[in-house]
Amino acid sequence: MRMHETIRRGRGTRKTVDVLRVFVATLWVLAGGILTTTSLVLGSATSWAESVAIKNHSFEAGGKVVDGGWTKSISGWTQRDRSKGAMGIWNPKGSQTGCGASEKFMKGIPDGDRVAFSNGGTLSQRTNTTITKGRSYTLTVGVGGRCNDRGGKYAIRLVTGNTSLATTTGTNPKGGWTEVTVTYSSPANDPHAGKPLTVRLENQGRKQVDFDNVRMEVAKYKSIKTVLLGKPNGRFSPTHAINMAGQ
Repeated sequence: MRMHETIRRGRGTRKTVDVLRVFVATLWVLAGGILTTTSLVLGSATSWAESVAIKNHSFEAGGKVVDGGWTKSISGWTQRDRSKGAMGIWNPKGSQTGCGASEKFMKGIPDGDRVAFSNGGTLSQRTNTTITKGRSYTLTVGVGGRCNDRGGKYAIRLVTGNTSLATTTGTNPKGGWTEVTVTYSSPANDPHAGKPLTVRLENQGRKQVDFDNVRMEVAKYKSIKTVLLGKPNGRFSPTHAINMAGQ
């Protein structure tokens, strides 16, 4: 009662009203909202998520590869730009040359015993998933490097046709691995809706880059929406804001 009586008192209550605005806005911000001059913007929220199938995601399929050996073929993947450098599946285990006695040639392989390698080209795979409006697609890839060859430049992409939708770039670590993620969120007016989604693992230089444990997840999210903080007459009502919070 006292709060509503204060609001009805006229000129002397302007500061009180401002304080209430800040108070309610602060509650909204703590709840995940973003305040603008005349509106409150609620952030998107994920409602569900599921995995997208990636063929030969950890490069274990495709015949036996002995310790320290490699093969040019990669089941389930297309090799592009082979003129830039060899590509294939590699088993980094076993004795290898080029590293100090105290170093492992490659430690911490993310999944299984084998990895894909590229000395300059690109690996791609067209998934069976098509882009759907209002969904978010997250690609996660292990990117690695040999102990005797670091600084290889890479690009991890989600594409459709020849259009790059989302990209993460970087340089690979020496003798180990890093996890790289790429996310594409399809808007309500997405011109690419209905088109197939393709994964690309690119080596953007001439030093070897290695890949492993490729995964993708799709999530449905709620679009961002705006909620007004005032009534049509322009006067602020905390009760009105509270009612909207419950919608």
